[in-house]
Amino acid sequence: MILSGHGYSLHWVADEEPVRIDWKPGSLLAPPDQWFHQHFNTGPSPAKYIAFKPRSRKFRTKGKFMNNVSRKLGGTMIEYEDENPAIRALYERECARHGVTVNMRPVESD
Repeated sequence: MILSGHGYSLHWVADEEPVRIDWKPGSLLAPPDQWFHQHFNTGPSPAKYIAFKPRSRKFRTKGKFMNNVSRKLGGTMIEYEDENPAIRALYERECARHGVTVNMRPVESD
């Protein structure tokens, strides 16, 4: 649930094109299970959100969550240097359209 900020999210299945979903305060996003997803704040104010996850004692799940482990190590997290360059280019264009400066360092390739 988005509390503040303006931007978009990308949701996709491996080897498919991402689906863009624009959001603003009050938006509710629910990425499908096993889909990659990223959230991008393109507005001048910070984004705040609440993430509801079924990972409590009440909602036990089997297996280990690997969304914070690099794909290089067997997880599901895509490192910036492995990300499709079109994703970063879209983010930079959207920020520029809203007058926001991107301060992220360029990705260094091998």
